[in-house]
Amino acid sequence: MEEKPKPAVRPWFWVVSIIIVLAGGGFFTWYFLLGPGKASPATTTTTPSATTSTTKSTDDWLTYTNTAYGYSIKYPKTLSYKEDNGTRYMYFQTAEEEAALEECSKREATECSTGKQINISVDANAGTTNEDYVTKTIDEIAANRVSANTWLAGPQKTTLGGQPAYEGIMSMLFTLYNMVTKYNSHIYDLTIMCDSETLATCKAGITSDQQKMIDSFTFTK
Repeated sequence: MEEKPKPAVRPWFWVVSIIIVLAGGGFFTWYFLLGPGKASPATTTTTPSATTSTTKSTDDWLTYTNTAYGYSIKYPKTLSYKEDNGTRYMYFQTAEEEAALEECSKREATECSTGKQINISVDANAGTTNEDYVTKTIDEIAANRVSANTWLAGPQKTTLGGQPAYEGIMSMLFTLYNMVTKYNSHIYDLTIMCDSETLATCKAGITSDQQKMIDSFTFTK
């Protein structure tokens, strides 16, 4: 028996197929590229930088005010303070540092360290042996400390209590980080014990609480 020829694919079939393909492609383009299926852009998580401050505020700190020499400074409750030579010399220290200071007082000065307490001293005022400093500018005072080899490193310009100041490394029985400024004919020194003779290393060793104390130093008259 002679096989019957297969019917030819009618033209309308191809037309319908093309329409379906185009419609599907158009839907895909709309849904995934422009519509609800569009991929959301990748979100970037911002990591806080290492310099972001995470320390507590000083709201619950105590405030020491020196009425004789016109300044105040905040300090944490973990510290106590000692006054010497009236209120001319101040020592802010922990209980451990206070015990070390008491122990050191029984020995030769070069035998032990009293810790890293913050010391504030008023070195010059009318009627003292340092009266010649009263006539010098803060620039001259800093230069004098360099020429006299009092400072191992420095001076670098800074501020203390809103006043122009200098910082350096002081060489005495021990090495000390030192800030010095002049205000109302007085010379103010703020020092912290340091185990290095470079300014950068000493400053890197200043704790967050110590820096907040320095930042809180204010002249009151």
